[in-house]
Amino acid sequence: MNKKVYISVFSTLVFVLLVSLLVTGVILPSNRTYSNSYCINDRITDDMSIWDISQLYRDNVAVAVRVNGVNSEEMVSYSSLGSGVVVASNGYTYVAGGEEGQVNGGCYIATNYHVIDFIYDESYSNVSVNVITEDERQFSCEVLWASQDFDVALLYCEGLSMNYVRMSDRSIEGEDKLDIEEIFTIGTPLSLQYLNRVTFGNVASDNDLTIATTNSYYYYFDSEDGGELKYLTDANLLEEGVEYYPVATLNNVYEDVIDVSLGISPGNSGGGVFDKEGNLIGLATASTSYTSTNGNQMNGVVPIYPIMQVLDRVISNNENSTNFAIYTLDELSIKAIDSNEIAYASYLREEFEEALNAIGQYQYYTFDGENYNATSYSRAFSYKGSGLYVLDNENLYSDLSLLVKDTVINSVSLNGQLSIIENRNDLAYILLKVQEGDSLEINFLSGYVNSSVTIEF
Repeated sequence: MNKKVYISVFSTLVFVLLVSLLVTGVILPSNRTYSNSYCINDRITDDMSIWDISQLYRDNVAVAVRVNGVNSEEMVSYSSLGSGVVVASNGYTYVAGGEEGQVNGGCYIATNYHVIDFIYDESYSNVSVNVITEDERQFSCEVLWASQDFDVALLYCEGLSMNYVRMSDRSIEGEDKLDIEEIFTIGTPLSLQYLNRVTFGNVASDNDLTIATTNSYYYYFDSEDGGELKYLTDANLLEEGVEYYPVATLNNVYEDVIDVSLGISPGNSGGGVFDKEGNLIGLATASTSYTSTNGNQMNGVVPIYPIMQVLDRVISNNENSTNFAIYTLDELSIKAIDSNEIAYASYLREEFEEALNAIGQYQYYTFDGENYNATSYSRAFSYKGSGLYVLDNENLYSDLSLLVKDTVINSVSLNGQLSIIENRNDLAYILLKVQEGDSLEINFLSGYVNSSVTIEF
């Protein structure tokens, strides 16, 4: 997977935040309980323009996604608003124009991980996920699968029946790679007042973006609490007379992001992005602030490829009580980082050197929510080559015990098919294809010695 990667380091990246603050090649049983006969693409006719298609989609496949919960510590209710798109369905009941379709019930909705991420936060209770349709009906749903690495999630709504949209990989392995062309998205920016708002634009480049997301904090010392280090995330809560130390920590790095010129705002996240033929190519995900790019806002779309790879397994597990596994680096118990992620982590450490020194945390790099000692991991954070640099291995898989700290994964072979590993996503994409019975050979560099290990799934 040799991909041209355009790296743009933004000192401040504003995720299209929603808190008030990838068909598949996997061989699965053919008795899928959801239908193939409710695809919205089948209703597109030759005389329909991109404008006509967008209206058809707005009324039939787009939803808003709302997550509610209570912060158990602060006893404050929180709500986030995002968007979603139906990617599989058992039928439909609502069609624009008042037609009634077959009533079977149940559909699968794709959205961003960061739309629903606080359901995994233990400090929240009474968390619920709901979707709102174009005709303003609300339905409860559950999260079946989610990936922070790809910023994608799959929801299931048993009570909702809608058309679904056909997905197309035009970014990762697809031969018809996206280039400068018309696209549109449907989402709910800012509030439900703008439910399923359609915006048009274009793919800006055939180069992919690599985008970092950060968590910004204001640290301070509470003298009344023995000098304990505390932090705030809301600048509006800063008090006069208190000395604060602004610090940003690396939350995640998203690679292979599609570079688009497309108007998106907070709330658009998770909304479907479609090409002019009406194929779902990705999900609206990220947007820079005007100030960080001197006025030329840049927006990003995550590819739909991961959803395409896992959808049938997720559906089968949900409806046929199967147990198809979906593998990630986390499941392999490997903590690894590529040179793009290293560059971002090192950049933030240098950017906030003064503040980090002041609060005694300069001896750490922060990546994926964990701190790594700058001395112990100096080799890792000075690495500039290709491949995936191993930081830690919890050795839950004994076959992978040789993949220790400071080894570099440079290629893998899945059932005899060799793939070069240049970055984290290259390996993550391979893992998405793995099913039980498969054999994965991992080739790595240990010092100056090439070695390999093989794991049987």
